[in-house]
Amino acid sequence: MKKLLLLMLCFWLIACSKKDADNPTPAKEQTCTLQETAATTPTGNTNSKYIYDSAGKIIKVEYYEKGALTRYTTFAYNNKQLIENESIYQADGTLTGFNNYSYDGAGLLIQMNSNQLTNGTMQPGFIYSYEYVSDKQVAKRTIQYPDGRLYATYTYEYEGEEMRRILTFTPNGQHAQTLTLHYDDKQPALKNTPALQKIGFLMIGYPYLHNIVSYSNISSSGQVWGDSYTATYEYNAAGHPIKSTRTMANGSQLVATLTYQCK
Repeated sequence: MKKLLLLMLCFWLIACSKKDADNPTPAKEQTCTLQETAATTPTGNTNSKYIYDSAGKIIKVEYYEKGALTRYTTFAYNNKQLIENESIYQADGTLTGFNNYSYDGAGLLIQMNSNQLTNGTMQPGFIYSYEYVSDKQVAKRTIQYPDGRLYATYTYEYEGEEMRRILTFTPNGQHAQTLTLHYDDKQPALKNTPALQKIGFLMIGYPYLHNIVSYSNISSSGQVWGDSYTATYEYNAAGHPIKSTRTMANGSQLVATLTYQCK
């Protein structure tokens, strides 16, 4: 009798399992917004705090070293809710620089004009310009001096949806270095802060689908640049990184923890 009951229970569990599998309850996807990063570096601890308005737009990032505020950045938006101005301040409120951003009709970043405080006067800095293959692929970035002279050109190569290589060329067209990228299959930290992602003016990893696990920067002569690294991550339930460990080309490690608000 006991065996019969166990057998019936087994069939019932299997039937329920199959029924649940045939009619699964859709899982509610969490929306996680980055709140803070804390990094341990060879020179000490640094923190970045991300501040949003009531509508969820990022309006400020504060930067701390050893617990003390060192600088902060504020953001202003255009009528399409894209960041058009980024202002950088010292902890005491002194404006040290600002960047202005321009977009095309599709909302793609096409130019960034930088400005820096130099000898007490705000001076124009580099001008960054962008060309695209599509809204998912950037093709080219140029950097110019304020007087229009070319500083460098970058071209981007993709494999499928992922940016794989960035090639750097000098003003006379010589190939200088190649950056090769590989990724995980998880969610990036800033997935739910798209306006901030759009002003990633270096465009490394655009359109920022996943997290970089290998960043290999090699000169045309074969030299490995010091910013090359490999990275490992730990993730939250929504698939966003909550801990990042970067191992640099010289063997040193940079460890960061990331905190989110998920709902």
